Amino acid sequence: MSNGKWWAPRVRVFSRTSNSIQWRLTLLICLLLLTVVLAYSWVSYSKIKQASIDASKTRLESLSTQLSNIFSQSAQAMVSATRTAAAQPAIKQFLRSGGRDSIPAVRKALQQLLQDTTWTLALLTNTKGEVLLSSDSTRTAPSTADIVLNLSAPRPDTGMIGKIYQVDTLMYYPVTATVFNNKEITGYMVRWRKMQTSPQAVLQFSQLLGEDVTLLIGNTDGSLWTDMQKPVNAMPADLQQVNKELPVYTRSDGQQLLASIKPVNHTRWRVLTDRPYKKIVAPASAFLQMALSTGIVIIAIGALLAWMISRSITGPLQRLAIATTAVESGNYGTAVSVESRDELGQLARMFNAMTEKVQQSQKNLEEKVQHRTAQLEATNQELEAFSYSVSHDLRAPLRAVSGYAMMLKEDYTEKLDEEGNRVLHMIVSNARMMGLLIDDLITFSKIGRRESQYRPVDMKQLADTCIQELQPLKGNHNLTIKTGNIAPCYGDGNLLKQVWMNLISNAIKYSSKEKNPVIEIGSRMETDRVIYFVRDNGVGFDMKYSDKLFGVFERLHSHDEFEGTGIGLALSKRIIHKQSGEIWADATKGFGATFYFSIPSSGNAPNNTQLS
Repeated sequence: MSNGKWWAPRVRVFSRTSNSIQWRLTLLICLLLLTVVLAYSWVSYSKIKQASIDASKTRLESLSTQLSNIFSQSAQAMVSATRTAAAQPAIKQFLRSGGRDSIPAVRKALQQLLQDTTWTLALLTNTKGEVLLSSDSTRTAPSTADIVLNLSAPRPDTGMIGKIYQVDTLMYYPVTATVFNNKEITGYMVRWRKMQTSPQAVLQFSQLLGEDVTLLIGNTDGSLWTDMQKPVNAMPADLQQVNKELPVYTRSDGQQLLASIKPVNHTRWRVLTDRPYKKIVAPASAFLQMALSTGIVIIAIGALLAWMISRSITGPLQRLAIATTAVESGNYGTAVSVESRDELGQLARMFNAMTEKVQQSQKNLEEKVQHRTAQLEATNQELEAFSYSVSHDLRAPLRAVSGYAMMLKEDYTEKLDEEGNRVLHMIVSNARMMGLLIDDLITFSKIGRRESQYRPVDMKQLADTCIQELQPLKGNHNLTIKTGNIAPCYGDGNLLKQVWMNLISNAIKYSSKEKNPVIEIGSRMETDRVIYFVRDNGVGFDMKYSDKLFGVFERLHSHDEFEGTGIGLALSKRIIHKQSGEIWADATKGFGATFYFSIPSSGNAPNNTQLS
């Protein structure tokens, strides 16, 4: 600290790649602007698009209605003229006689109906649609029977215009009128007319339709559609869609069109007006592009302004972050220069006060650590002295007690009664147990002070060696020990052997009462460690007591059931923790237990660590 300022080299904490407030604030403002631009553009686009569709829809509806009325009036005039011609007395007499009377006069009357070149053929048929007389016997009509039948069934008192038919490259349609005799139908007059549109009519229709609008005339059954000059190959694929709320249909050539369709009275036709959907929404698409382009400019300007504003906010924070990094690295004398009276300036002053307190606390903590370290060293020395006392002072009297007890057992067994032999056996057994307990305690104490030697360990070979050395414990010849894939590790082989010995001997001991005891030994690899396990089918234990398993002198079974000092698992836990691993168990009472321990992979293993 020097005059309350931090003079260390500046470190760029808020980089472009960091998740800094400066970048996040700029990004937030840009996202808000982007949201507003997109929302405005989309809403405006949708409204313009809908307005264009509604206007085109209204226009097409109006055009199709006008054209339907025009064609209906024309059809009504042709039907009336045909009906008048069919009412001539000679024609009535001809049909009443079954086609035998007045043939020359009737033929002449039929030929007079063809003075207009667009009319190509005139016929008289009976009620079955059979031709009785034709204006030109060399020509055949495209169809007659279906026209007569459709006319006679629903409307027997009137005439109509039938479907449009294509013959070679030309199109024809029939005008049919019913012939009556005292209200009885005696036959029909059918006049065939070629569909032909004059240039003047084409011009009038073009002026009425306007740009981009197409006019189609078609049969009600969809069998033929025409633009009044030629048949249209790209027929509407599904005219049912035209009746929906949004009357858009797709032709067989894939083009989408907005359409309106109306029936033509006195005919079997429909008139359809359509306009390409793409051209209808073109103004909306152009507006959307313009709005997005303008939005990009607005966002760019907003980003620049946001960057400048955020920089004025994050500058002091940047200096505070540099000072915090210095404190994190252990330089508790760091201070931040106070340049403002706002919240950031207040934060800087509080930071300076905090660093002063932390520096003082650090000093006090170091003094306490030194004092505690001295106390811990003294305690360790006392523990070592106790270990020495156990190793030497307690062993001598224990050996004496054990020796005298063995002498009594060898020399006076026959002189003692049954109760005396029982007591003597208990003395020998407990002396031996006391010796084992002292050995385990000394081993447990030495493990903490021993420096580990880490090197590659063949765990498979180590486990096999332990199994071989524990052969005398088997007793039960039915015991089966299965060793699977046991991966190597990096650790202290001598200490790990002690773990294998403890776990395998426990498995043998606690499964010894089974008829067919089985022990499985194996391992599995994980990302940063290797997990080893020893599984048996012995007595198991209740998992609610699992927290006592690895404590010193803790046992879950009585000494009468299974011998043991209660130190083996505690010793194994201390060894595994010394190897920076973990040890745990999983069991079911009456169904065996599985003990696991983990060793870090070679990249995570400690190097010559020592437990304090």
